[in-house]
Amino acid sequence: MKRRIVAAACLFASAAGRWNEHGGGDHPLENRIRCATTVLDAELLLHELRHVHQFLQHKAFPVSYLWQSVRYGYTRNAYEVDARRYSASRLGTGDEDL
Repeated sequence: MKRRIVAAACLFASAAGRWNEHGGGDHPLENRIRCATTVLDAELLLHELRHVHQFLQHKAFPVSYLWQSVRYGYTRNAYEVDARRYSASRLGTGDEDL
């Protein structure tokens, strides 16, 4: 079970470019996957867990997420903003700190 959770977090976060600090731009598809070198911390896991919640609440999540990314970019994607706020609220940090 732990491997599945780590693999899912790796897949979501790599698509968002969280693994590669030095490469790619603001668009998720511009980044390379570097799961093996990334620490899975509480902030990242909570962020990805929020995406699971979003998917369960909105069956059109994959299409809507892509539309948000194309229209607004990764940083201003409403689902990403929500996920950052969710993890910040759980960790007691401000959204701007993440």
